[in-house]
Amino acid sequence: MPAAPPRLTAKQPRATSTVSGLIEAAIDELEARGESGLRLDTVLAQSGVSLGSLYHHFTNRDGLIDAARLTQFARIVTADLDIVCGTLSEARSLEDLINRFCFATMCSVSEDRAPVRFERIAMIAGAGTRPSLRSGLAAEQSKATIRLTECLAGLQQRGIIAEGMDLRTIAIFMQSFILGQVVADLDTTETLASNWVGAVGQALRGILAPTTSAP
Repeated sequence: MPAAPPRLTAKQPRATSTVSGLIEAAIDELEARGESGLRLDTVLAQSGVSLGSLYHHFTNRDGLIDAARLTQFARIVTADLDIVCGTLSEARSLEDLINRFCFATMCSVSEDRAPVRFERIAMIAGAGTRPSLRSGLAAEQSKATIRLTECLAGLQQRGIIAEGMDLRTIAIFMQSFILGQVVADLDTTETLASNWVGAVGQALRGILAPTTSAP
């Protein structure tokens, strides 16, 4: 079983630098050649780290790949959430919230980020048979959902989102729009980003808009 990514303390600056160098070199290899094409000799040459140090920190090649994938995943999710949370936190009304989320979604599902979306899907798919990677990705995804849930809770406290809504479920639902764009990326018939974002706005409006009981 691949080793879990290493856990280092502040008392290990040299080890931290070594691990960081190996992970960054591995990420470069993954982006250029994928997992099957990753060459340890290239990683070692780029990082300036010995094979013995690599095995000491990651046990084997699979352990290094898992650590690199986890770093990639965390960066992708954080970048998307920086856009979403940074945009939503300034919302002044429910309609403004929805418009802001549509704007954030438009940024996240842009054509130039298609390779990033595919990378994220590839990481999730690869974790299906790699328990340590799956555990690491689950932890990162949970942190992302908590962050977005807390952002929504702040909006709820300001009266923009109605009380009684399951904010964690809404946070997961909102994140699914970004991953859902992969379906459009694969489709042979082009779906305009503006049409996709328009549908996102309608769906979110239907969930968040207050409902009135029939007389």
